Amino acid sequence: MEMSLSALRASLQGGGALGDARPPPPQDRDAELNAQLTDLAKQLNSQMEYNNSLLEQIQRLEEDQLAQQRSSSDKHGALRQAMQVAEAARGEAADLKRKLAVAQVRAAR
Repeated sequence: MEMSLSALRASLQGGGALGDARPPPPQDRDAELNAQLTDLAKQLNSQMEYNNSLLEQIQRLEEDQLAQQRSSSDKHGALRQAMQVAEAARGEAADLKRKLAVAQVRAAR
């Protein structure tokens, strides 16, 4: 039982639909308003439940995104560390190669 806002205002102010000669009796009007309020409360409750489920979904998605960011950051840190180790190994290999060349020249003399 949906009623437009203007019709609800009119009924709250004591006016009826156009053409009504007199307003409904107070008991009938109260019952109608109670029914409308009950319907509105049910709609509001349904909307709140839907909003809560959306908020829970957003929270899960944000938690997943944060976990992915942390994982990516951890992997980036591990990659950076591996690159430093590789660079140090290349430097050490170059130094050993130079020392080997020097040792071979001395051994050839």
